[in-house]
Amino acid sequence: MEKKKLCEIAIGKTFKGSDGVERILLDLLPNGTALTLTRDFVYKDTQFDGNSNNYAESSIRRKLETEKLPVLEKTFGADNVIEFEIDLTSDDGLDTYGKIKTKYGLLTDMQYRKYSRLIYPYKVNDWWWLANATSTPERGYQYLVRCVAGGGNLYCSNCVSFNGVRAVCIFKSNIFVSE
Repeated sequence: MEKKKLCEIAIGKTFKGSDGVERILLDLLPNGTALTLTRDFVYKDTQFDGNSNNYAESSIRRKLETEKLPVLEKTFGADNVIEFEIDLTSDDGLDTYGKIKTKYGLLTDMQYRKYSRLIYPYKVNDWWWLANATSTPERGYQYLVRCVAGGGNLYCSNCVSFNGVRAVCIFKSNIFVSE
């Protein structure tokens, strides 16, 4: 397979690193970085959490950051995996859960809407989690989380449901990958 710089790949196309994980290039950002999403699940049949829809404290976040991030950094180099912010504002506009910084996480519902047309050709046959809650405990909703159905529609799911995990990360756009 031919190696190319990530910035030379067309937005909406897929690429692989030496870890063999296929990723979708969602955007080339002005600061010389690239927003990407895994083509398939990094985890299947995974609960968001047992009793909370707060991604900041979720078991998915812990698993991504402790199990998958070290592999990602080893594959691409820790300096090439860029920390980014996830806005956890709920669907009803509450900012109770704030914003978090991470190097490997979930798309927000706003990002999904923005990049849906690029993700759709790589749809998966099961539901997958997004980072945002429907609402928060202050309005009596601590269990509902945004997710994407296999066909691409946005829905809500109970945080104890079992859905897939497609992970988002940002790389420096000058790294070499296989198209």
